[in-house]
Amino acid sequence: MAGYLTFARRPGDESAKTSRPEPGFVVDYSDDDRPIGLEITSPSLVTMEAINRVLLQLEQPPATQREMSLLFATQGGSAVAAAN
Repeated sequence: MAGYLTFARRPGDESAKTSRPEPGFVVDYSDDDRPIGLEITSPSLVTMEAINRVLLQLEQPPATQREMSLLFATQGGSAVAAAN
């Protein structure tokens, strides 16, 4: 299972390119290089610290434990435990 965080988008925005800032993450960018989404490809291998580090690099607000709880719950809670 993977998770996806959608960032602010403009009408017609689509993923024009991607990058992999760290293992377990794929960032989607619009055609004018704005980040429009973050895919968490390996939720069981990432921590809240890693998610927020990538979000900071993308100039996005940090995620909260509550926002990520469903994603981590589907992975047996391993990332939640690592973040606490």
